[in-house]
Amino acid sequence: MPTYLVMGNHEANAFCREKIEDRDGSSFYQFDHGDSRFIVLDSQLEQRSISLDQIRFLREALEDSVGVRNVFVLFHELLWLAELSRYREVRANSRSRQRELSQSNYWTDLHPLLESGPEQRVFVIAGDVAGNPDSIAGFYDRVDGVSLIASAMGEVADGNYLEVTLLEDGPKFRFVPLDPTRVAGQLDDYRTTELSSNPPDVRLRTVAIVLVGVLLIGGAAAFVRRAGA
Repeated sequence: MPTYLVMGNHEANAFCREKIEDRDGSSFYQFDHGDSRFIVLDSQLEQRSISLDQIRFLREALEDSVGVRNVFVLFHELLWLAELSRYREVRANSRSRQRELSQSNYWTDLHPLLESGPEQRVFVIAGDVAGNPDSIAGFYDRVDGVSLIASAMGEVADGNYLEVTLLEDGPKFRFVPLDPTRVAGQLDDYRTTELSSNPPDVRLRTVAIVLVGVLLIGGAAAFVRRAGA
């Protein structure tokens, strides 16, 4: 099963950076899976921001995307929580709360490149939640056609991994909790209007899943599968 690594703050040291760069060629890179493109960025080269060389890399990866229907952009911190007043009280991990994101360039440099038209679906995925006892376990919002998603595990009861099923009419997402007594959540369970508390404690349904790829996002795992694989 192929794996792809996303640099988080716990990996931001010389040893880990050397291993990741030896393995993937760089701490930011891209790969395709069917008609989906995955663009991995490193939010540790410039703290809680995306460096200008990565912005150029992102622009080129988006421009050179003929035949790509789904674009997934992955980095560690929830950089989009910066600036917007409705995100002020969102309880991500401490590094990703709005008061810590003064250097974030998501809205100035990234989002204008990502605004989605009818030909492509764009999903931005991060992992810096669920690591503090008072943190949310997941996040979902949609702005200008761009889906903003976070999933992780650590200090909260609803810690989870994100399962992504690639279907003809678009990806389907489930937040799968590690605790088998809790139900797998859908994107709408983690909308900004629901973030005052974690999803209700309900029993997890038994499901059969076929896995063909794994994305490690700053400690959370996003499983990618294709129906019928």
